[in-house]
This record gives sequence, structure tokens and C-alpha cells, in this order.
Amino acid sequence: MKKILYGLSLFCVGFVATVAQAQVNLDIHLGNQPAPPPAYVGPPPIELAAPPEMVYDEGLGVYIAVGIPHDLFFNNKFYYYHVNGIWYRSGYYRGPWVRTEMGRIPHGLRGRRIEEIHRIREHAYKEYHGHEDRYRGKHFRAEEHRGGHEREIR
Repeated sequence: MKKILYGLSLFCVGFVATVAQAQVNLDIHLGNQPAPPPAYVGPPPIELAAPPEMVYDEGLGVYIAVGIPHDLFFNNKFYYYHVNGIWYRSGYYRGPWVRTEMGRIPHGLRGRRIEEIHRIREHAYKEYHGHEDRYRGKHFRAEEHRGGHEREIR
């Protein structure tokens, strides 16, 4: 009888050790899983009654959307949108927007603070309205359809 109890107790100890090992392996396995990707939160949408007027600024080397409350720019088939310190890029002025690195932003926008860009935009707006003839070939209205523009100043 003692042999049976001894054998049964060894079996139980072995079983408990196996279960404990499975739990340890499970914890280690779950701990090695990569973190889930962060939820993507894009910029607020650009909602306008009409497509924005884009005016070329020599100093920045890009078109600036004038007369709207958004930091929207255009250069070489792409629109650039600045929101809360983050730059986004799209082929269409309403998006969809993709976050972009500083190296992909047009050169004239990279080294400037957004406050300075705002002053330049306000100046361009005042200069453009009433003097549209000075901007011949250097302005356009963003189009309602997707696909970008072929605008490039030489």
C-alpha cells in the first residue's frame, strides 16, 4: 500500500510541476509579444465651402492656401498640411492625409517656425487680393477631383 501511495504522490507532484511549467511558459510567451500598433489619429479634416485659392510664394518656394484657417501648402503634386506640430501629405487638398517626416517637406517650409509661415501667408493673402494680375501663372484654385496638379515654378 505504501508503494501505491508513494507512486501516486510522485505522479501528483509531476503533474503539478507540469501544470506550473505550462503556466510559466504561457506567461513568458505572452510577455514576448510585440506591443499592438498605436491607433492612428489623423489631422482634423479640411472642410471648406469651395476649393482654396493657392498663391505661390517666392520665399517659401511653395503655393500657400490663402483665405482659409488651415496651414495648407502645395508643391510638386502634393499638398502639405500642418496641424499641432505635425506635417501631413496628400495628393488631394481634403486628404486622406499621411503623416510625413520633415525630410519630405518642401525645403522652404522646413527651417521656419509655423508663426513665421503664418505671417508670410497673411502677407501673401493681402498682396494677392486686388492684385491678381501680378500673380499671372503663380496661382490656381485647388481642384475638387483627386489626382494632384502639375504646377511647378521655374
